[in-house]
Amino acid sequence: MRQDALAADLERRNARLMERAESIPARFSPEALRRRPAPGKWSPAEILEHLVRSDEGYLAPMRSLVAEARADGRGRGWRDRRWRPTLMGRLLVWALGSKRPTPTVAALEPQAGGARGEASLARFLELRREMAGLIGKSADLPWRRLRFTSPYSALVRPNLGDAFLVTVVHAERHLDQIDRQAPGDS
Repeated sequence: MRQDALAADLERRNARLMERAESIPARFSPEALRRRPAPGKWSPAEILEHLVRSDEGYLAPMRSLVAEARADGRGRGWRDRRWRPTLMGRLLVWALGSKRPTPTVAALEPQAGGARGEASLARFLELRREMAGLIGKSADLPWRRLRFTSPYSALVRPNLGDAFLVTVVHAERHLDQIDRQAPGDS
């Protein structure tokens, strides 16, 4: 896939994520936002907190990587070149795209009850806006060459395109989970 096509797809999907998230207050009362659908299952507020923790962890190294690459003029003109995921990036996207439950790392576990509640929604939207800006700002950099160590596993070294794709697919998965918990849905 060409990097510019991936960037355009990610920008579109990220914008859709923000639209979906912005609709949450109209669909959930504060009580429904904190209500767990079943024991051991996360409430919508807990899901949002999980997404915030995940995005914060990924964005920190991504910001630095993009800033360093832009500052040293590394590899401009990659917008129309081919992008390929790493093997681990491909596996993460595949696992996140599955309907099966996937365990999370301890660092991403939300506080019981989604303590941040509606603040998590505002923070999620803020992080998604930042992600959109970072995609645009880095679109001409060599995404497949810019790699970092995952904040959640030293064994995983995604490239920048992997990281963008993983965060979008992860958010889509969990917003689908929130949608299934909307009052009136079965």
